Parts: sequence; C-alpha cells; structure tokens
Amino acid sequence: MKFIIKIKSYLVFISIVLLSIGWRSPENRFISADNNQADTAKVFNRNKNIGKGINFGNALEAPNEGEWGLVIKESYVQAIADAGFNSVRLPICWSAHTSKDYPYSIDATFLNRVDEVMNWCLKRNLAVIITIHHFDDLYNYPDDPVYLNMFYSIWKQLTNRYLSVDHEHLFFEVLNEPEVNLTADKWNLLMPKIIDTIRIIDNDRTLIIDGPDYASHWSLANLSIPQSEQNVIVSTHYYLPYQFAQQGAWWSNWIDLNQFLGTTWSGTTSEKNAVLTDMSIIRNWSKNNNRPVTIGEWGSIMFADNQSRLTWTNYVRTQFENNEFSWSYFDFGVVFKAYSVIENKWLYGFVEALTGNSAAISDGRTSDSIHISPLKPSKNDSILVTSYINIPNFCSKSDSVRITLNGSIIKVKSYHLERIPQGTSTNSCVDSVRLGRYAPGNYKIIFDSEYIDKINTLRYSIMDTINIQITNSTGIPDNKTSLLKIYPVPASQFLTVGNIKYSSHYRIIDLKGQLQCTGTVGNGRIKISNLKFGEYILEITENANTILSKKIIVIH
Repeated sequence: MKFIIKIKSYLVFISIVLLSIGWRSPENRFISADNNQADTAKVFNRNKNIGKGINFGNALEAPNEGEWGLVIKESYVQAIADAGFNSVRLPICWSAHTSKDYPYSIDATFLNRVDEVMNWCLKRNLAVIITIHHFDDLYNYPDDPVYLNMFYSIWKQLTNRYLSVDHEHLFFEVLNEPEVNLTADKWNLLMPKIIDTIRIIDNDRTLIIDGPDYASHWSLANLSIPQSEQNVIVSTHYYLPYQFAQQGAWWSNWIDLNQFLGTTWSGTTSEKNAVLTDMSIIRNWSKNNNRPVTIGEWGSIMFADNQSRLTWTNYVRTQFENNEFSWSYFDFGVVFKAYSVIENKWLYGFVEALTGNSAAISDGRTSDSIHISPLKPSKNDSILVTSYINIPNFCSKSDSVRITLNGSIIKVKSYHLERIPQGTSTNSCVDSVRLGRYAPGNYKIIFDSEYIDKINTLRYSIMDTINIQITNSTGIPDNKTSLLKIYPVPASQFLTVGNIKYSSHYRIIDLKGQLQCTGTVGNGRIKISNLKFGEYILEITENANTILSKKIIVIH
C-alpha cells in the first residue's frame, strides 16, 4: 500500500513538472465532434487569409538581423501590400535570442523588434506567420531535455504575448522543416506536445505544422497529427526541380549544385507534368486528410536566368492556386529574391509572375550585353568574349576565371571578391575572357559573373548567354567594339560615341523591348533629350552587323 502511495505521489510530481514546462497529455483534453467540425471549417477559411504571401527570409532568421543581407524596413512591407500580397511569413531564429538556462527567456529587445515588424504588417491588413527557424540544437539532439524545454518555453512565451492579437491574421508555425535527427517518428511524438503547450493557453490560434524531412511533400504520408486537433494548416516546401531552382546554392552538403548552373526552365510538357505530379501528391493528401495546405516556402534562386525564373514562378504559382493552396514565396530580397533592396524596387516581371500573368521581360539582373570578337569566327580565330555588366558594385582586381567545354556548351565563370555597397550607386565594369580556338560547329556560351561579398559572404550572380557558329572559312575581324567609347554615363541631352563610322546606325529600345528612337550616328552624337528618365539599350550596327549593345542611363 505504501508502495502504491509512493507511486501515485511520484506520478503527481511528474505531472506537475510536465505542466511547468508547458506540456500535458492530449488525452486530458476533450474535444467534441461538433467542435472538430467547426475548427475544420474555420481553418480552411483562415488559410484563405494567408493567400498569396512572401517570406522576409534571411533577416530575423539570421543570428542577428542584417548579417545575412536584409534588415526589414517598413517601406518593404508597404511594397508587399501595394503589390497585392495577402500575407508575410517571418522566419525567426528564436534560439539565438533565448537565454540558455531555465526559464529560457526571450530577449526583450528582440521581442519588441518582432512586434514592430508584425504590427507593420497587421496594420496593412497583411496576415503574419511567425515561425521557429534554425533551431539546430533541437534538430540535432531532439531527445535532449534542455532543448525540448527551451522549445516548450519559447511557445509558452509567444502564446501568452500574442494571446489578444487577431486570430484571423496571426498564425503560429511551430517549427520550420523538421530535419536531421528530428525524424518523422520523433516529430510525430514531439509535435502533439508542442500543440498542447499552446492549446493550454490559446485554444483558438491556428497552427501551421510542417511535414517531416525538410517539409518535403513526399513525406506528407509520414506525418501524423492527432485527429482531435483540427485547427491546423499543414505546410510543405517546394524548390523543384532542384537542378533549376537551387542551381549554384552554396549551402548544400549532399550534392554540388554548382554543376547545374545554366539550367533553364521553359515550361515544356515534361517540365509541367513533373510539377503537376507533385501537386497531385499534395492535393490527394489534403483531400484524404481533410486538412488545408500552405506552401510555406518556394522559389527559384537568383543564379538562374531571368526568363526561366519568371516562367517557372508563374506556372508553379498558378498550380498552387488551382489546388487552393495558400503560399509564401521565399524570399523577398536576398537569395531567391523577387525584390532589389539596392534599387528599392521589384525585379522586373516578378510582381506579375507572383500575382498575375508574367511578362517576357528582364528581372533587372542580367548583363547589359554579351559580345564575341570576331562576330563570325573561324576555326583559326581566338575568340574573345566580353560582357558589359551594370551592377550596384565595383570591379575587383583579384578576379579569376574558369572555362569548361561540355559538348556544345562553353561555360565561362568569372569570380569577383567584392564589397556590395548598401546604396544606390552603380558602376559599369567590363569582363573580357579569351576563350581560344574551337572546332567548327554551333556553340552556346554561358557567361556567368559571380560576385562574392567579402562582408556578408553573399553571392550575387549575373548570367547571360549567346549562340555562336564557328566555320572553316576566314573569320571577320572585329576590333571595333574595344575601340568604341560611349560617354557620358549617365547622360541627359546627348551621347557621344567615339571611333565610329559616319554611316553607322543606332537604335534605342527600352527594357521592355519597345523601340524608342533610331537614326544614323552621324558626327558621333546621339540625341537623347526626348527620352524619359530611366534605363535603355543602345544598339549600334555597321554593315548590318551589331557591333555594340549596351545599357545606357538617361537622367534629366
């Protein structure tokens, strides 16, 4: 009898301890069938409030905001609202701002900063998703009571802090991408406990649960959410095909993604069918389990060519909406970016691709032009490829170049160590690479200039391509381009072209491909006073051959 009493006392003690760290057994909570039905209807409606969203990635998820290339500004939130988005997802590395000992208090200054960003969004009627990102200790040691208790404590603090905040527009995503040692089985055991930690305090907050294995849609079948919990949206992520969407990503530890640089996505039948197959997996899981789905992250990396990014983004986004999935594009302004934080504007075409039908226009990152010399090379010519690049940067003297030939593809990759300024100044620098001689045939040159920021270790890549034909006949000498001088840059009234023939012709087009003016260069001066402020492409031809294609800037 005494032994039984001791056992009961011990169990009571354990229960008190578990309650103190924020967890209690789900069986202690009675949910009626009517409540379940009401929660199911409610959560599908709330998922519509997320709608079209965007991630402020690489900001609050960095160890310190700004270290990974983005400090969130209110003007960015306004730009998101003006573009027609419905929500903002805030990836946050809470563990970097939490004390290492019980009660694992979150830094007050950091909490206030999260409040500030959240309120910028809510006052513009943008829904907000708060997540836990980069909790590496929990991923690696999911059975360690220290990290488990920190996990419970973080959500207890956040649930209490935001208890009165609009339940229709604030969502809690309990953990981003369960991974490493936090396997599907371990996630299915831990997840009900963290749900219950929140439900003890707030029974109405809609929660977002990521699928296991980095939120892969292929692993949705391994996700097990308690049937008693219906106020839940399930999240999966989409960066596929990885050869395209993640090409050149430097963080991969399972495959060298640099080998896929230059991969395009043009919307072929097979490419679209691969997307549709993935969508059917997600849709069938959602219907079979009667749970709404959000695509918490998806995007294509900035290293991919601009038109492929727009085509892929527009098509994939359309399939999400056809299946009634809400979504949050990743990310706003850094690696998979849709917005230029340097120029304070959306990359050309991305608002259309994310909110409507995309247009076949530049995303603002491609090189001004790519040029080969001679224009019509023979097998005896040593080919010089030149790319004129206009970027918010300066040219380094410590560049290196790698040239590879794979069949008919010539890849030219130049590396630049830079410090990317956080300003709006732009300079033009010229990259010239001697390719040497090649056998007769048709080739595609992929010219990739990769800028590595020495301060933030960010990568900023500019890529362009050109098709060439090498013949057996004598090539046409082409020394003109290296002699041409275009000045001033920027210009307001006239452009002066040095070392040009009187009979040379020019045309100026805008970045949408619309012809603005044309004529003969004449005395080497081109009148531009009638052009509006902005950027244009100047093309000069001699004897029907284009000898120059360069971006110009007009100011008034």
